[in-house]
Amino acid sequence: MNQNDDTKAERKLEKARERVLELNVLLDDLQFELEMIPKEVTQLNEALFHETISLIYTYITSGKERVGELDVEIQDLRKQLGQHYAEKFDIENRVESVYKYLHQTLGKDETNHLDETFLENKEDGIEK
Repeated sequence: MNQNDDTKAERKLEKARERVLELNVLLDDLQFELEMIPKEVTQLNEALFHETISLIYTYITSGKERVGELDVEIQDLRKQLGQHYAEKFDIENRVESVYKYLHQTLGKDETNHLDETFLENKEDGIEK
């Protein structure tokens, strides 16, 4: 039985040795992967950084273009506002002149009577 026990022990020892070799290979693979993780993280961080920079500059460029468009639009609106303000001022002056002429020509009483007939809301003879 001694030889039989030795053979069993040798088989167990051989299996254990094979298992140790397998584990060593696995350990080497895991060690390699572990060493690669910081490099991969660095590469991914660099790629993320470059993509972020690209997006930022795309945003800046499109933002500047839009600001330029808005500047043109604002200038146009300012010009229109100036023209509308001038037109309003001109119309107000003409209305005031015509009303004064009417008042001087027809007199206060007749003008007040006409104001009541033609103007719904009046303030000093001028429609609000």
